[in-house]
Amino acid sequence: MRIGKISGKGFIRILATDSMQNWVFCRFCKVVLLTTLLGCSAVHGLANPIVRKYTISMAGINIGELIAKKEVKDSLTYYSIDSRVSVWIFFRVKVHYTITSAYHNNQLMYSRVKTETNRGNFSSSTTWARDHYQVHVNAYKYKKDTTIQQPIRCNVARLYLDGPTAEQFVLADNYGAMVMPVKLDPMTYRFTVMDQPNRFQFKNGALHLARMYNPIKNFEIKLQE
Repeated sequence: MRIGKISGKGFIRILATDSMQNWVFCRFCKVVLLTTLLGCSAVHGLANPIVRKYTISMAGINIGELIAKKEVKDSLTYYSIDSRVSVWIFFRVKVHYTITSAYHNNQLMYSRVKTETNRGNFSSSTTWARDHYQVHVNAYKYKKDTTIQQPIRCNVARLYLDGPTAEQFVLADNYGAMVMPVKLDPMTYRFTVMDQPNRFQFKNGALHLARMYNPIKNFEIKLQE
Protein backbone atom coordinates (compact mmCIF):
# COMPACT_ATOMS: atom_id res chain seq x y z
CA MET A 1 0.00 0.00 0.00
CA ARG A 2 1.27 3.47 -0.92
CA ILE A 3 0.16 6.86 0.41
CA GLY A 4 -0.75 9.40 -2.24
CA LYS A 5 -0.93 13.17 -2.11
CA ILE A 6 -3.08 15.05 0.35
CA SER A 7 -6.11 16.50 -1.41
CA GLY A 8 -7.42 20.02 -0.98
CA LYS A 9 -9.99 18.74 1.51
CA GLY A 10 -7.30 17.26 3.74
CA PHE A 11 -7.89 13.61 2.82
CA ILE A 12 -4.99 11.26 2.17
CA ARG A 13 -5.52 9.01 -0.85
CA ILE A 14 -4.54 5.38 -0.32
CA LEU A 15 -3.04 3.77 -3.42
CA ALA A 16 -3.17 0.01 -3.61
CA THR A 17 -0.10 -1.87 -4.78
CA ASP A 18 -0.44 -4.52 -7.50
CA SER A 19 -0.27 -7.33 -4.93
CA MET A 20 -2.96 -5.70 -2.79
CA GLN A 21 -5.16 -5.16 -5.84
CA ASN A 22 -4.81 -8.82 -6.81
CA TRP A 23 -5.71 -9.94 -3.28
CA VAL A 24 -8.73 -7.64 -3.07
CA PHE A 25 -9.93 -8.53 -6.56
CA CYS A 26 -9.61 -12.27 -5.91
CA ARG A 27 -11.57 -12.07 -2.63
CA PHE A 28 -14.23 -9.83 -4.16
CA CYS A 29 -14.73 -12.07 -7.19
CA LYS A 30 -15.18 -15.13 -4.97
CA VAL A 31 -18.19 -13.47 -3.37
CA VAL A 32 -19.70 -12.24 -6.63
CA LEU A 33 -19.30 -15.64 -8.26
CA LEU A 34 -20.78 -17.47 -5.26
CA THR A 35 -23.95 -15.41 -5.06
CA THR A 36 -26.10 -18.35 -6.10
CA LEU A 37 -26.01 -21.67 -4.27
CA LEU A 38 -28.89 -23.87 -3.13
CA GLY A 39 -31.21 -26.77 -3.89
CA CYS A 40 -34.23 -26.35 -6.12
CA SER A 41 -37.40 -28.11 -7.18
CA ALA A 42 -38.69 -29.01 -10.64
CA VAL A 43 -41.32 -26.88 -12.35
CA HIS A 44 -43.85 -28.12 -14.88
CA GLY A 45 -46.18 -26.32 -17.26
CA LEU A 46 -44.61 -22.85 -16.98
CA ALA A 47 -46.43 -20.67 -19.52
CA ASN A 48 -44.54 -17.39 -19.20
CA PRO A 49 -41.02 -16.42 -18.14
CA ILE A 50 -40.47 -15.79 -14.44
CA VAL A 51 -38.14 -12.89 -13.65
CA ARG A 52 -36.83 -11.88 -10.22
CA LYS A 53 -34.65 -8.88 -9.49
CA TYR A 54 -32.22 -8.57 -6.57
CA THR A 55 -30.17 -5.73 -5.13
CA ILE A 56 -26.54 -6.39 -4.21
CA SER A 57 -25.27 -4.22 -1.35
CA MET A 58 -22.21 -3.77 0.82
CA ALA A 59 -22.30 -1.88 4.13
CA GLY A 60 -25.82 -0.72 3.24
CA ILE A 61 -24.73 0.78 -0.10
CA ASN A 62 -26.11 -0.62 -3.36
CA ILE A 63 -23.28 -1.82 -5.58
CA GLY A 64 -25.14 -3.82 -8.21
CA GLU A 65 -28.15 -5.80 -9.38
CA LEU A 66 -28.87 -9.44 -10.17
CA ILE A 67 -31.64 -10.60 -12.51
CA ALA A 68 -32.75 -14.24 -12.49
CA LYS A 69 -34.96 -15.63 -15.25
CA LYS A 70 -36.69 -18.93 -15.91
CA GLU A 71 -38.45 -20.01 -19.09
CA VAL A 72 -39.81 -23.23 -20.58
CA LYS A 73 -39.46 -23.85 -24.32
CA ASP A 74 -40.59 -27.17 -25.74
CA SER A 75 -38.99 -29.91 -23.62
CA LEU A 76 -36.31 -27.71 -22.05
CA THR A 77 -36.39 -25.46 -18.98
CA TYR A 78 -33.91 -22.59 -19.08
CA TYR A 79 -32.45 -20.79 -16.07
CA SER A 80 -30.30 -17.70 -16.42
CA ILE A 81 -28.60 -15.14 -14.21
CA ASP A 82 -27.29 -11.73 -15.18
CA SER A 83 -25.40 -9.84 -12.48
CA ARG A 84 -23.53 -6.53 -12.68
CA VAL A 85 -21.45 -5.07 -9.85
CA SER A 86 -19.30 -1.96 -9.60
CA VAL A 87 -17.61 -1.01 -6.32
CA TRP A 88 -14.59 0.91 -5.04
CA ILE A 89 -12.35 -1.18 -2.72
CA PHE A 90 -8.99 0.65 -2.82
CA PHE A 91 -9.59 0.65 -6.59
CA ARG A 92 -12.56 0.22 -8.93
CA VAL A 93 -13.82 -3.36 -9.34
CA LYS A 94 -16.32 -4.13 -12.12
CA VAL A 95 -17.85 -7.56 -12.72
CA HIS A 96 -20.48 -8.67 -15.23
CA TYR A 97 -21.41 -12.29 -14.49
CA THR A 98 -23.86 -14.48 -16.41
CA ILE A 99 -25.05 -18.08 -16.21
CA THR A 100 -27.11 -19.79 -18.90
CA SER A 101 -28.31 -23.35 -18.24
CA ALA A 102 -30.87 -25.82 -19.59
CA TYR A 103 -32.67 -28.84 -18.08
CA HIS A 104 -34.43 -31.78 -19.67
CA ASN A 105 -36.56 -34.09 -17.50
CA ASN A 106 -35.16 -32.34 -14.41
CA GLN A 107 -31.54 -33.05 -15.36
CA LEU A 108 -28.96 -30.44 -16.26
CA MET A 109 -27.99 -30.61 -19.93
CA TYR A 110 -25.51 -27.76 -19.95
CA SER A 111 -24.36 -24.71 -18.04
CA ARG A 112 -22.34 -21.81 -19.46
CA VAL A 113 -20.69 -19.18 -17.28
CA LYS A 114 -19.19 -15.93 -18.56
CA THR A 115 -17.41 -13.38 -16.39
CA GLU A 116 -16.31 -10.01 -17.74
CA THR A 117 -14.15 -7.88 -15.41
CA ASN A 118 -11.73 -5.00 -15.55
CA ARG A 119 -9.03 -7.62 -14.84
CA GLY A 120 -9.89 -9.85 -17.79
CA ASN A 121 -12.62 -12.18 -19.04
CA PHE A 122 -13.25 -15.76 -17.89
CA SER A 123 -15.58 -18.65 -18.70
CA SER A 124 -16.63 -22.08 -17.44
CA SER A 125 -18.85 -24.82 -18.83
CA THR A 126 -20.48 -28.07 -17.74
CA THR A 127 -21.93 -30.24 -20.52
CA TRP A 128 -23.75 -33.58 -20.38
CA ALA A 129 -22.02 -36.17 -22.62
CA ARG A 130 -24.17 -39.34 -22.67
CA ASP A 131 -23.10 -40.76 -19.29
CA HIS A 132 -21.08 -38.00 -17.60
CA TYR A 133 -20.41 -34.26 -17.59
CA GLN A 134 -17.39 -32.60 -19.15
CA VAL A 135 -16.30 -29.70 -16.95
CA HIS A 136 -13.99 -26.90 -18.09
CA VAL A 137 -13.21 -24.10 -15.63
CA ASN A 138 -11.29 -20.92 -16.38
CA ALA A 139 -12.04 -18.60 -13.47
CA TYR A 140 -9.90 -15.85 -11.94
CA LYS A 141 -6.72 -17.61 -10.72
CA TYR A 142 -8.51 -20.98 -10.80
CA LYS A 143 -8.50 -23.48 -13.67
CA LYS A 144 -9.75 -27.04 -13.83
CA ASP A 145 -10.72 -29.74 -16.35
CA THR A 146 -12.58 -32.70 -14.91
CA THR A 147 -15.66 -34.89 -15.18
CA ILE A 148 -18.74 -35.37 -12.98
CA GLN A 149 -20.33 -38.80 -13.08
CA GLN A 150 -23.68 -38.37 -11.32
CA PRO A 151 -26.67 -36.61 -12.93
CA ILE A 152 -26.96 -32.99 -11.80
CA ARG A 153 -30.44 -32.00 -10.64
CA CYS A 154 -29.64 -28.47 -9.54
CA ASN A 155 -27.12 -25.76 -10.34
CA VAL A 156 -26.72 -22.29 -8.91
CA ALA A 157 -29.03 -20.62 -11.45
CA ARG A 158 -32.08 -22.47 -10.09
CA LEU A 159 -31.79 -21.01 -6.59
CA TYR A 160 -33.58 -17.72 -7.16
CA LEU A 161 -36.48 -19.21 -9.04
CA ASP A 162 -37.35 -22.59 -7.56
CA GLY A 163 -36.52 -22.38 -3.88
CA PRO A 164 -35.16 -25.20 -1.69
CA THR A 165 -36.27 -28.81 -1.51
CA ALA A 166 -34.76 -31.79 0.29
CA GLU A 167 -31.00 -31.55 0.65
CA GLN A 168 -29.11 -32.52 -2.47
CA PHE A 169 -25.79 -31.82 -4.12
CA VAL A 170 -25.74 -28.60 -6.13
CA LEU A 171 -23.36 -27.59 -8.91
CA ALA A 172 -21.35 -24.44 -8.23
CA ASP A 173 -21.08 -23.65 -11.95
CA ASN A 174 -18.16 -21.27 -11.91
CA TYR A 175 -15.89 -23.74 -10.10
CA GLY A 176 -17.25 -27.03 -11.48
CA ALA A 177 -17.78 -28.29 -7.92
CA MET A 178 -20.63 -30.21 -6.32
CA VAL A 179 -21.59 -28.92 -2.86
CA MET A 180 -24.07 -30.01 -0.20
CA PRO A 181 -26.20 -27.45 1.68
CA VAL A 182 -26.47 -27.49 5.46
CA LYS A 183 -30.00 -26.82 6.68
CA LEU A 184 -29.94 -24.38 9.62
CA ASP A 185 -33.70 -23.96 9.97
CA PRO A 186 -36.74 -24.64 7.72
CA MET A 187 -35.99 -21.64 5.49
CA THR A 188 -32.25 -21.03 5.98
CA TYR A 189 -29.34 -22.92 4.43
CA ARG A 190 -25.57 -22.59 4.55
CA PHE A 191 -23.19 -23.38 1.70
CA THR A 192 -19.41 -23.45 1.88
CA VAL A 193 -17.59 -23.16 -1.44
CA MET A 194 -13.91 -22.29 -1.83
CA ASP A 195 -13.76 -21.75 1.95
CA GLN A 196 -16.55 -19.15 1.80
CA PRO A 197 -19.52 -19.87 4.14
CA ASN A 198 -22.71 -18.15 2.96
CA ARG A 199 -26.31 -18.11 4.22
CA PHE A 200 -29.49 -18.13 2.14
CA GLN A 201 -32.94 -17.30 3.50
CA PHE A 202 -36.18 -18.10 1.69
CA LYS A 203 -39.66 -16.63 1.96
CA ASN A 204 -42.83 -17.75 0.17
CA GLY A 205 -40.86 -20.18 -1.99
CA ALA A 206 -38.32 -17.65 -3.27
CA LEU A 207 -34.87 -16.54 -2.24
CA HIS A 208 -35.42 -13.52 -0.04
CA LEU A 209 -31.97 -12.70 1.34
CA ALA A 210 -28.44 -14.04 0.92
CA ARG A 211 -25.58 -13.07 3.21
CA MET A 212 -22.21 -13.60 1.54
CA TYR A 213 -19.05 -13.78 3.65
CA ASN A 214 -15.97 -11.89 2.49
CA PRO A 215 -12.75 -11.10 4.45
CA ILE A 216 -12.91 -7.49 3.24
CA LYS A 217 -16.61 -6.75 3.80
CA ASN A 218 -19.70 -8.97 3.77
CA PHE A 219 -22.30 -8.60 1.02
CA GLU A 220 -26.07 -8.96 0.92
CA ILE A 221 -28.32 -9.93 -1.97
CA LYS A 222 -31.95 -9.01 -1.36
CA LEU A 223 -35.10 -9.57 -3.39
CA GLN A 224 -36.63 -6.35 -4.70
CA GLU A 225 -40.22 -6.21 -3.45
